Amino acid sequence: MDSRVPSFFLLVPGAWSSVDALKSVLEPLGVPLVAMGETLPEGAIGLDVVEDGAGFGDTVRYMPGLISDDEVAACDQITTAAIFEVSGTLDQRRELVAAMCAVLASHGGIAVRFEASGKAHALGVCADKLAVHDVSELLQLALVYSFDGEHYFSAGMQQFDRPDIEVSGIDGDVAGHWLHMFCAHTVIEDPTLIDGHTFRPNEDTPRQVLERWPDLRHGPDDGRQNPFGLWRALPPGADGLAPLDPEPKIMPPLLVLLSVHEQKADRPLTEAEVAEIVSNAAAVSMNPEDARVIERERGFVDINPRRAWEQWSQLRESR
Repeated sequence: MDSRVPSFFLLVPGAWSSVDALKSVLEPLGVPLVAMGETLPEGAIGLDVVEDGAGFGDTVRYMPGLISDDEVAACDQITTAAIFEVSGTLDQRRELVAAMCAVLASHGGIAVRFEASGKAHALGVCADKLAVHDVSELLQLALVYSFDGEHYFSAGMQQFDRPDIEVSGIDGDVAGHWLHMFCAHTVIEDPTLIDGHTFRPNEDTPRQVLERWPDLRHGPDDGRQNPFGLWRALPPGADGLAPLDPEPKIMPPLLVLLSVHEQKADRPLTEAEVAEIVSNAAAVSMNPEDARVIERERGFVDINPRRAWEQWSQLRESR
C-alpha cells in the first residue's frame, strides 16, 4: 500500500485559458505538474481550471484577508480560476507557494484563497508574506479564527496535517490569542498531544483540558472540514478524560467498524449496540507517538472509544 501524500488546496482567480497554458506558466518552478484527479506524487502540484459565469468576487469576498476592494471587484469580472493541489504541508511548502503566487501574479492572477479556511489575499501580498520565514505570519495568512456563539474555533489546520482547536469558557478579548498560540505551538513544537493533556497560552491563563473530537462543524463536502478533527479545550474546571499512555487503539478504526455495522443493520445503531461493538473490537496498546504516525498515514482521526456514542451519534447527524 502506497504511503499517503499530504496535500492542501489553493484557488487563484485569473484569465487562465486552459490547463496546458497554466502548466506553461508554472514550468519554471521546476516541480512535477499533473492534472487534477491524477495520483499526486510527492513533491508535485495538481492543477485544473474551473469556470463560474458569475465571477469569483464572492469567492474571495467570503473571508477576505490582505486584499483590497479593487482586487475583489476585479475578481467579480473574472470567470475562470486555477485550482491547485500542492503536495506536502503548508509549512513544508511555504517557499514553493510563495514562488507560485509571484509567478501567477506576473501572469494576470489576482488573488489566492486557501481552501481549507476560505481565507483570501492578493497574490502579490501573499507572495511577499510567505517569503518571510515566520510561522505566526504563515498562520495569519492561512487560518481563520471564528466564533459560533458558544465556541471560538480555528479553521485550516489540516493544511499542516494537524487538528484544529475549539475553546470555550474564556473571554472574547483573549480568544484570538488563545487560538493563535495553540496553533503556533502545535506547528512549531509538534507536540504529541493526547486526551487529558492541558494547555494555556501564558502563565496568567488557567489550564484547560484537551479532548480530541471529529470535526462536526463542517460537512464532508465543505473544503474546511478537517479530517484530523479538532481539540476541544474544555472550560476551566470541567471534567475531562484522564490521559492514557499507552492507550488502546482499535484496529481497524472504530469509525470504519461502526459504519460497516450500521450499513449492515440498514438503520442507525443504538447506544447499546455501539457500546457492544466497542467492547468486542480488537485493540492494540500503543504509545502516543506511534499512534500519531499511524493516524497521519491513514489521513483521519478515529472516534475515541471512551466517547464512542457521543462522537458517533453527533458525527452521523452532521453528515
